[in-house]
Amino acid sequence: MAGSIDKQGRHSIAVVGALAYDQISRTDASLIQSGAHLLNCKLLDLAQAFGGCGGNIAYTLACLGSKPLLISCSGEADDGEYMQRLKHFDIDENACLRVSGESTARAIIVTDPTGHQFTGFYPGPVPDIAQWVQHLRRADLAPCPVFIQAPYPPQLMLASLQYATSTLAHQPLKIWCPGQYADQLEPTHAGPLVQAADWIVGNQYEIASLQRHTDLAHKLVIRTQGAEPVTVNYPGGAMESFKVEQTTTLVDPTGCGDAFIAGLVHELCATPRPDWEGSLGPAIASGCAAAASCLGASGSQNHLATTMT
Repeated sequence: MAGSIDKQGRHSIAVVGALAYDQISRTDASLIQSGAHLLNCKLLDLAQAFGGCGGNIAYTLACLGSKPLLISCSGEADDGEYMQRLKHFDIDENACLRVSGESTARAIIVTDPTGHQFTGFYPGPVPDIAQWVQHLRRADLAPCPVFIQAPYPPQLMLASLQYATSTLAHQPLKIWCPGQYADQLEPTHAGPLVQAADWIVGNQYEIASLQRHTDLAHKLVIRTQGAEPVTVNYPGGAMESFKVEQTTTLVDPTGCGDAFIAGLVHELCATPRPDWEGSLGPAIASGCAAAASCLGASGSQNHLATTMT
């Protein structure tokens, strides 16, 4: 079956990943320069917003009508505002490991006129493996048919995916999104992470970075490339592409990849498990619609908010 549904008709979906406060700015300078390093640039503005890939995915899932179980780690020194936000969107803040005396993760995001971005990320408190696995054990993951592993420190991503494989009797579909860690992974981490996942979702750059270290041919890989078609590579070599509906609204690309994943999984969870691969067309269309909504709003968690009343 597609998993547990609560009294409001919402599907439970596990999301493992970061909460962060985003520092978002724009620049007139091009971040992609041929043959030259961009050592500094003038910022046109600066705003703080709620972010972190785990938080972004959970936010979009909640707005779409799913019930995300967000498993994360934050710093108690400054996470109070984020905990209140999770409550507002009916996301259980008790699944967040709050660390005393630490600050929550930060992302510094600069976007140039063409939509290219530079992101500097401070991961916040990083628990050791034993502490993290114990935290996973306290979470009720049994109702969740899908387990999304969002970008996180590699050792924690691997521990989470291996825990889902070895411990969860119902064997959820494990979707790994390497995100900003894709080009930093050592081969010793890349191979086991790919092996532990069922599906891998990333943009063109992220997937190419993984392929430098390990073979993806035995996995289902969903690859996005901005306004270009979304491609799906199936185990065994088959490939399919799905058109992306064009949008003229470009406010801020921050968080669009997270919105895509949330839209895709929300649609998948309305489908019985044996038909998940056969339902990729509607799921990808849902992901693209969520990403387009995010593209038209500033920040990662300001789209779709009118659906929450």
